[in-house]
Amino acid sequence: MDEQQRTAAALHRYAMIDNLVGVDLACGEKSALLEELATAHGISVSTIKRYLRYYEESGFDGLLPKTRSDAGASRAIPPEALEMAFRLRRELPSRSTPTIIRMLEQEREEWRGNIRRSTLDDHFRRAGLTRRALRREQKVRRKFGKVRRNLLWEADICIPQLWVRDDQGQKHQAVVVAAIDDSTRRIVHAECFISQETWVVETTLKKAVTKHGAPAALYIDNGAQFVAKQIREACASLGIRFLRAKIRDAAGKGKIERWFRTMQESFVPEMHALSTLPTLLELNRYFWAWVEEHYHQVVHSEIFDTPLNKWNSDSTPLRMVDPVTLEGAFLLSVERTVSNTSLITLFGREFLVDDRLAGTRVEVRYHPRDRAQVQIWQKGKFIGVAAPYEVPGNSPKLIKRDNAEDEPDPTGLNYLQQLDQSRRQKLRRKVKALSKQGTQQDHTLFTEAGLLRLLEKYLHPLSPQEKEWAYATWKQAGGLDYGTSESVLKRFIAAHGRDRHLSYYLEAVLRANNPLAGKGR
Repeated sequence: MDEQQRTAAALHRYAMIDNLVGVDLACGEKSALLEELATAHGISVSTIKRYLRYYEESGFDGLLPKTRSDAGASRAIPPEALEMAFRLRRELPSRSTPTIIRMLEQEREEWRGNIRRSTLDDHFRRAGLTRRALRREQKVRRKFGKVRRNLLWEADICIPQLWVRDDQGQKHQAVVVAAIDDSTRRIVHAECFISQETWVVETTLKKAVTKHGAPAALYIDNGAQFVAKQIREACASLGIRFLRAKIRDAAGKGKIERWFRTMQESFVPEMHALSTLPTLLELNRYFWAWVEEHYHQVVHSEIFDTPLNKWNSDSTPLRMVDPVTLEGAFLLSVERTVSNTSLITLFGREFLVDDRLAGTRVEVRYHPRDRAQVQIWQKGKFIGVAAPYEVPGNSPKLIKRDNAEDEPDPTGLNYLQQLDQSRRQKLRRKVKALSKQGTQQDHTLFTEAGLLRLLEKYLHPLSPQEKEWAYATWKQAGGLDYGTSESVLKRFIAAHGRDRHLSYYLEAVLRANNPLAGKGR
C-alpha cells in the first residue's frame, strides 16, 4: 500500500468517527451512536472504538494503516504445517484459527512462534476454508467493562450439546454453570453438572469465592436457580450486591454470553471429536484443562491481553472469605424447641442435641442437600452439631403401660454411653484400615485425598458436604504439610475435643500451614 492509498484509508476511517470526535456523550447515548455507526458502515463496534482511540492518541496519523514490520521477509508457513491446518479445519469446521495454531505448536516444537494468524487466515480464504464459508456464524455481542477485577461478576447457565454417562451407562445431558470477571474476562469458576437445581449455582459461587474472594456485585440471570432465596441471602451475608438482568435481555449479560459462545465453538467440538462418551468427572477434567490452558492463555480481542495476565496485573486487593463464614452464608435457618428428651424435629427426622438445651428455643442451620447433620445455634452463638437420632438395635423397646406403678427396675444402661462406645469402635476400625494403606512422611506436601484421610483418622468419617469443605480448604492453602497438619490437629483435639464443627478444625490446619499456602492470586 503506497502513501496515497494509506491517506485515503485514513480519511475513510475519520469519516466513520467524525460524529464522535470531541463530543461528550452519556454512556447510553455513546453506546447507541456506536451501534448506529457500526451498522451504517458494516463493521463492528470494537473497530469504531479502536479508530477513535487511535485518533485520540495520535491524531490523524494514528488512522493511517501501519506498514508491515516484516515487509520483504519470508512469511511462508511450512507446507507440512499448512496441510495439517487444512485437515484440522476440514475435520472440524467450527475450529477457530487460534485453536488450530495452538494445536500445530503443540505438535511440533519448531513451529512455535512461526505461524501468524493473519497469514493462516489468508490461506484459509484462498482455499475456501473459512468458517463463514463452511458454516453460518452467529452474531457477536459486546458490552462495556469495569476497570478493576472483582467489581462485577456475571453468572449464567448454558446447556450445550454435551452428554455424559453415569455408572450404570445411562446418558445424561450436561449443563455448564459459569461466572466471569467483568474487567479481566477471567473465569472465576465454571463447572459441568447434570442438574439445574439451585445447588449447582451455590456450588459454583462457593468455589469461585473460595479461590478468588468475594466480588462487589453479582449480575445474574432471572432463572429460578439464581434468584432463589438461598442465593439472595448468601449474597447479602457476604456483602455482595445482587443484580438481576432484565427479562429477555440477553445482551445485558454480554460477556458471559460471549464466553459461552467461545466455549461452544472451541471446547464443545473437541469433546464431540472424542471416540467415547465421558463421565461427568472426565468431562470436567477436560473442561478445566481447556479453561486454564487455552482460554486463560489466549489474548482477548477486547482487553488486548490474556485473561490470566490481566487478572494478575491488577493490584486490587481480593476480599477473601474464611471457610466457616462462606459455608454459613449458604445455610438455611429455622427455629425449633428442644423437647424434654433433648430432641428436635427437622425433615421429618429427629436430631439429638445437648441435654442442657432441653426445653429451650434454638436456631437450626442446615444445608438442604446435606441432611446428615445440622448446626445448633442459640442467641447468635454456635453450640454444636446435631446428628440424626437412631435407636440402636440392642436397645430395649419402650412399652406403653397404663399403670405407672409397674415401672421396671433400672437397667443401668445409658444411651449416650452406648453411642459413644459405638462411635469409638467405628473410629478404631477406621484407623486400623488406614494404617494398612500406609502413612504420609512428616514434612511433606500431600494431596486433598491425604487431607481427607487425616481428618477421618482423627475425627470421624466425613459426609459429602464435609469433604467439599475440606477440598475448599486444601484448594485455598495451595499446599499442606503433613507433619504440621497432623500436629496442630492433635493439639486442637486435645484442647477442644472432637465434637466441634469440621470448619473449626479446617481453620486451625489452614492457619498453621499459612507459610506454605500458595498465593495463586
